[in-house]
Amino acid sequence: MKTHAQTLCQRLAVLKRYAFPVIAAVALTLLLSASVRAGTVTFNDLTDNVTATVAGFGSPSRATFNCPSTGESIAVGTRTFSGEGCIGTITAPSGSSSFTLTGPCDPFLTGCVTFIWASPGGPGTTREISDVVQLQQAAGVFTVTFVSDPDTGSGEGFGVTCAQVVALGLGLDCGPQENGSSQPAADITWTGTTTVDHIKFISDPVPEPASLALVGGGLLAIAAFRRRRLA
Repeated sequence: MKTHAQTLCQRLAVLKRYAFPVIAAVALTLLLSASVRAGTVTFNDLTDNVTATVAGFGSPSRATFNCPSTGESIAVGTRTFSGEGCIGTITAPSGSSSFTLTGPCDPFLTGCVTFIWASPGGPGTTREISDVVQLQQAAGVFTVTFVSDPDTGSGEGFGVTCAQVVALGLGLDCGPQENGSSQPAADITWTGTTTVDHIKFISDPVPEPASLALVGGGLLAIAAFRRRRLA
């Protein structure tokens, strides 16, 4: 008859025999899940220099971005959009090289392009391109480019309207209107995985003429008040 101590020793031996394979399998699963972790890239155009925030994408990261203050450009048909911006890459997660693109991104070449617009003249006026996001894919790697209109001091710097984008005859149109909050530009769903990578942007809306007039009037009133006090 086995003693309690003998029974306990046998159970411990069984546990020791099978514990390592189980722990190794769990560790491998966690490692693989980290390598295919979804990520989000957010382009921030609220300040003088465009920046990119990269979150997720596993370790090591599948995404790398560089944001110079000037020098990026995107060619679409006969139009070229040049200005400050960012460029980077997103690599496919392990086990996948095919994908589906969704969101406000229109199909273009090997990827898609998103035209972001504003109405410098106020609601109901001409829609003008203020930012452009382009995704182009080769061998399971996306090159993602964000270009913001140059600051010319006189409104939108691209000088291209949504109607002119449509007139290119490439099946393209404007996407979202910039509103100063985080907005989607495109989503990459990688086939054979549960990984969905997100490309977003935050762009400062152009002040409407009425708002500018109100601010200007307020500044003039303050200046007049100060002159009266000094007189």
